[in-house]
Amino acid sequence: MTNPHNIDYTGFIFFHETTKGQNGKPVFIDPKLLPRFIDLIDINSEAGRKTANQMNQLSSTAAGITSESNQTNGFQHRENIGAVQVSYTVYQEGNSHNRGAGVYITELKRANGISGAESLPAGFYLSKLGREGWGVEPIEDDTIPTVIGAIGAEFNGTAYSAITSAKKYGKYLLTSGNANQKQLNDCFSLYYAPSYLVDELGVWKTATQKLSGPDAGPRELARLLYKSLPWDERDQTLKHHWYVFGEGAKILHRTLKEFSQIAGGKKLQQHCFYFVNPRENLGLLMREIEAVGAQTKKTSYRHSLDDIASKVHQVKDGDNAVIGLQKMDAPWSEFDKMIQGGSNYYQNKYMNSIDNNRTFSDAAIRFVRNFKEGWG
Repeated sequence: MTNPHNIDYTGFIFFHETTKGQNGKPVFIDPKLLPRFIDLIDINSEAGRKTANQMNQLSSTAAGITSESNQTNGFQHRENIGAVQVSYTVYQEGNSHNRGAGVYITELKRANGISGAESLPAGFYLSKLGREGWGVEPIEDDTIPTVIGAIGAEFNGTAYSAITSAKKYGKYLLTSGNANQKQLNDCFSLYYAPSYLVDELGVWKTATQKLSGPDAGPRELARLLYKSLPWDERDQTLKHHWYVFGEGAKILHRTLKEFSQIAGGKKLQQHCFYFVNPRENLGLLMREIEAVGAQTKKTSYRHSLDDIASKVHQVKDGDNAVIGLQKMDAPWSEFDKMIQGGSNYYQNKYMNSIDNNRTFSDAAIRFVRNFKEGWG
């Protein structure tokens, strides 16, 4: 059999102790998918454990009637397992570019589920606090109407919701003490960015995704930022404060790259960014923020003890994360001690391990256990 992906599968590892071929096909996974796995699956929750257990069952169900097959390559399949879309390749025999017959998981994405009629597409909204809480309405032009803005999207377990996102972010902005309440004035701009903007699902679109404009995502947000630039490039007056939640950090990372391509050297000096449980490495983010001339503050990084996914993105590249904190002028020395322990495990005992019998699930459990009360 030829290699359908031109991928070297010999570095893939066993998904779980029970998927080593004892019953059914062995199930392997790309070890680099660990941060994305933890982004998508909370193994501390009942739903997360159920999804992980169903992935174990690929040893007997892979390429069955519930899966979708690639029409140009019958070895490639994908199927929704819980809230996760799993892509994999099935080999019936061993060869020089795999570890033998088995199922090889190559990609994990969010399965956005079935959205209700009230679902809104990705894009730019104004969120106002009314009698019934935070609501949203589309912003029809290219102006940013508020001082305070938010970037991200909340997943409720089955689908994304702009209303849920506005309510959660609005509550944070009202109560965290991090946002200036006079500047907030009971309204903020929301760039609603579900994960399909990150995963780039291409032709595989739900009805709600089809409503999003063709440029929705980093390209549209970059254009909005560009349109906000002052006529006088010397004007450095801080006018916009953006709070970036969770996977919104991935969108911002790509947005700033897009902005650099269209800005012709102009700078985002009037914009300041704050990160709440960012699911992207702080060092990589700060590199792009510096490149476009935007601002951060000592309070630009906030994390919750229970947000494991955000921490994994920092320890994945601990040195860069600490550099990012230093550039924010944040209290990096304390974080340095916390980040580097996990980073050492990720790089030396997980990614660079020569133990071919190690399992992906064991590493995920170890991360969650170490980070539950801190950084490990």
